[in-house]
Amino acid sequence: MQGERDVLAQALYPARPFEPASRLAVSRAVVSLLRSAAARDPLLLAVDDVQWLDLRTAEVLEFAFRRLFESPVRILVARRAEGEAPLPLGLGRAQLPAGVDHLRIGPLTPDDVGDILRDQLGLRLSRPRLFELHGASGGNPFYALEIGRALVDAGAPGKHEPLPVPDRDSLLRRRLETLSETARHSTLLVAASVQPTTKLVERAAGGMEGIAEAVRAEVLAVEGGRLRFAHPLLASAAYAAARPWERRDAHTHLARAAEDRLERAHHLGRSATAADESIAAELAEAAVEAAARGAPETAARLLERASELTPPEDDEARRGRLAAAVPHHVASGDPGHAGRLLESLVASMPPGPTRADLLRQLADVTDRVEEGVRIASQAVEEAEGNPAVGAQAYVILATLTSVSGDRALAAEHARTAAALAEQAGDELLIAVTTGDLCQRLMILGLPYPRADLERALELELGIPDDAFPAFQRPSFQLGIILGYTDSPNEARPLLAAELARLESAGNESWQI
Repeated sequence: MQGERDVLAQALYPARPFEPASRLAVSRAVVSLLRSAAARDPLLLAVDDVQWLDLRTAEVLEFAFRRLFESPVRILVARRAEGEAPLPLGLGRAQLPAGVDHLRIGPLTPDDVGDILRDQLGLRLSRPRLFELHGASGGNPFYALEIGRALVDAGAPGKHEPLPVPDRDSLLRRRLETLSETARHSTLLVAASVQPTTKLVERAAGGMEGIAEAVRAEVLAVEGGRLRFAHPLLASAAYAAARPWERRDAHTHLARAAEDRLERAHHLGRSATAADESIAAELAEAAVEAAARGAPETAARLLERASELTPPEDDEARRGRLAAAVPHHVASGDPGHAGRLLESLVASMPPGPTRADLLRQLADVTDRVEEGVRIASQAVEEAEGNPAVGAQAYVILATLTSVSGDRALAAEHARTAAALAEQAGDELLIAVTTGDLCQRLMILGLPYPRADLERALELELGIPDDAFPAFQRPSFQLGIILGYTDSPNEARPLLAAELARLESAGNESWQI
């Protein structure tokens, strides 16, 4: 239980904001916490304004909701949405014992709006004015209050004058414009921060005065050591209202104040206005650290920005940094963006082994099997003369050919991949391609080279676990072979070991 407390503490109050706790570990800790609470008393879990949730939190809650069907937990979720939309947080798929009740709530009534204006602002409007304000706000309490504040500041219009109702953006800007320049600067720093803490913003702003004023004006709020906006729309408005050079200046101040290397790199990248190899190199180095910390999204973003800031005369470094971002996009669950990067890189390069490796990666992330086969075949052609790249290209071609239905041809591609791996002398490639070939031959009912598979298993022992792609280590392939050949007791521990590795790495795709 202490381990789960530590995981949740790191997720909620990270010492390093760019070093997230393992997503799987956090998800499990949340499930354990909710089950423990529900074991003592029936539990209601309420999530308001679910549309503002960040992606990671939404994923953790969706994970938890799918696993609470046997616990006395009830879930209440509120969301603002235009028109029809799927139920949030996977509630449409979660197996909840009581099912899901969907209640659509309309806008507040004019009387409700009047009560809010009176209670919050001491503003009393005549019935005609109240109905006019209600229509302008659409019954939305946030907009109604902002319009009310504008009226308090401007004074009530004359009897026959129209109600001065600014648009939403004007209302938000007006709220911010009431602040002093010092406070507006502090709100911009908060809006520009990834994890705005009072310590970071105070250091960047040079004092607490602006923060304190924004808190008194109910634009900012303090939660523990963190700062947040009273409403998410105010954060967008604060950043959008700033001039471009003011935003760059804010990121420059935050880069100087940041104590974490990745946070500094993020702000350096946002503050730069022209190509700068020193900044590009720092971002590329920070991306390596981000990947090691288990933050592939951050690594990919840093590498793309590093590519943009690489001087134009160093085109090889620019392309290399962009190519290095591709596997991080795949690891973060965004193969579509990875594919678009690869397409742009392929289009900018001449044929040859270097482009062949990019084509091989593109084939692996392409949605359409036929298109993937075409791209992988092109990769095989362009890899000629480089056995290592050719072996990897043939592995992808074999997989896609098998998916398309031609298993015999897939086995021939796998045989070619194994031969090229031997030429390259790469032990990891030899282990992967040998296991793949043996499994494909077995499925066709053909004899496979058992001595080669034994050698691949020996090679596997000397190769780091994380070097193998999922489901491609020889021991897993042997497990598949044993399972197909009526040796389930021998297959089970080999297959379970691979699943345990995936689970430890946070890869849960095999369960869902």
